[in-house]
Amino acid sequence: PWLDSFIFNQLGALYDPRYRRFEFNDDLNEEEVKIYLGTYFPRSYAESFLIFDNILSNEKYRLLVTARNELTIFSIGSGTGGDIIGLLASIDKYIPQNIPVSILSLDVNTYALSVQMHIIERYERITDRRIRISQFKERIQGPDTLKKYADNSGMVDFLLFSKIGCELHAKNILKDSNIYTELLTAFKGKISPVGMTALIDVTTKADGIEHMPIILNRGVASFIKANPDYATLLPLSCNEYENKCTIP
Repeated sequence: PWLDSFIFNQLGALYDPRYRRFEFNDDLNEEEVKIYLGTYFPRSYAESFLIFDNILSNEKYRLLVTARNELTIFSIGSGTGGDIIGLLASIDKYIPQNIPVSILSLDVNTYALSVQMHIIERYERITDRRIRISQFKERIQGPDTLKKYADNSGMVDFLLFSKIGCELHAKNILKDSNIYTELLTAFKGKISPVGMTALIDVTTKADGIEHMPIILNRGVASFIKANPDYATLLPLSCNEYENKCTIP
């Protein structure tokens, strides 16, 4: 309830589901960011919360996470931060309050980053958890951008890549490369021993040719084939049949 009240009553969020305008979000103006905040932020929040609520409810995994002195979240293409807040909410549900959280956030939109900062600052004030946030304003131009931030991020516990892959793919930012393979490759060795990467995307044909889940699945399969130390946790079908599947 506090989040709903804050984004609508304090930040001026508006509900207006014009989804085609929001296929690309790097150039949204201030008014459009408010529409995104009221229409799509709640969905990203809910998706992220439910995914990590499921994962952190596992007692064995939770014990590994609570052994960390600090948790680090890195959101690539973070926008207004719905994925971050959803993860924070699940962390607050399961992880002791004395474990601080460090947030790294990369996006190119000034207005979205400003809104995100307001929400995280508000979140910190109403909880007892210490949160440190570092925001980076830069456009992802290709693998070199991803590698630069991977090389300078330190170890990451939760790498979030939520609904930015479809935009980069549709704009052909990485030319003939698979955006998900490139992201996972850039951060290889940068995910902590108890960490994970959340790849969340739309189910549409971002380029009008192929559905994004197929592109995502192919990119992950390619990375895991080349890096057998990594594996898919969810969905469970991929977790079970990853090494048996002949058609990625």
